[in-house]
Amino acid sequence: MNPLLRKAAAEATESLLERSTEIERKKQGKVILTKAFLFFGIIDIILFMIVSIIVSLKDTPLFAACLALLCLPGLIMVLEYLNCRIYYDEKGFTSKNIFGVKRKFLYSEITGIKKNVGDTYIYVGEKKIIIEKYAVGVKEFVDFAEEKYYEIYQKNIPEELADKNDIFKGNVKNTEIFKTLLVIMYAVDVFLFIFFAVLLFGDAVDSSANHEVAFVSCSVVRENLEMKSIDGKRFIINSIPKDYNIDKIKILCDGKTSLEISAVKQTETVYCVKAISKDNEVILSREEVKEFNRKDNILLMVIVPGGFFAFITIFALLVIFVGRNAQKYPKLAEFMFKNSHIILYNKPKKKKKRKRKT
Repeated sequence: MNPLLRKAAAEATESLLERSTEIERKKQGKVILTKAFLFFGIIDIILFMIVSIIVSLKDTPLFAACLALLCLPGLIMVLEYLNCRIYYDEKGFTSKNIFGVKRKFLYSEITGIKKNVGDTYIYVGEKKIIIEKYAVGVKEFVDFAEEKYYEIYQKNIPEELADKNDIFKGNVKNTEIFKTLLVIMYAVDVFLFIFFAVLLFGDAVDSSANHEVAFVSCSVVRENLEMKSIDGKRFIINSIPKDYNIDKIKILCDGKTSLEISAVKQTETVYCVKAISKDNEVILSREEVKEFNRKDNILLMVIVPGGFFAFITIFALLVIFVGRNAQKYPKLAEFMFKNSHIILYNKPKKKKKRKRKT
């Protein structure tokens, strides 16, 4: 997508979320996320699930699995809407995280507060309670908590300063979001590795069908053995070894001999061959075809997860470097983290060039 269109789409989504937060009625004693979170989450899940199901029906399980992973952001948004809540009353407040785990706190236990342009943080000892920017009823809860804290200690809740010891040196807020993102990306990479390992060494579900076919030609095309039937359909044996004796198959492609072919339909005119036999005599076994594909599968298992791992690692190092040096590279920091995630700091002023007197 064009960067300008992507930026416009992101800004429009954020604006919609903010407006939804303002419009929704604030419920006394409760802080919940705006319903827009639920809406966008459900749309994401439905969209990518439908697409992945359609793709899986076309015998492309790997691509379908990758598309199914794109439902994860939507699932997280739905879980956040259903579970991430705060309930409060005169005695104290209860925080509920994304997994539905509840923790009860007293106002006297609050040790600090940090209000940003976006999210708000309530500190209770070592615990940090994050209140999303798009939550409804945040101001009411914070005001109520500050009022109760003042009644107990006769002073305001201490303002929590940025932690200079975190990975971003205190320059970036909501660091948990970026840490969680990296964990999810690495988890996806592990999933890809396991998927390819199962595909390579496990017993995959056989979706092939049997066909009675007579062939008029047989030739090697780009390391694949391609046989053309009388009606113009192509039956392909992938990754045929150079030292394999293809003459025993060529001699049967005379336009008259009928062969029993076990193959998976890829398109209307292309089939992937899994086994060949004639009059119950095996010409090419399933084990041989699996062995042909094993080298390619091993290579795929190494290249795809390995390449993704390298990308994630480089991305993580770049994000950490820019975050730690946000003052040195303000424009790059704003590009990578957006203004809403950068803790306010004094940007270095550009030195004005003095005009020489003539």
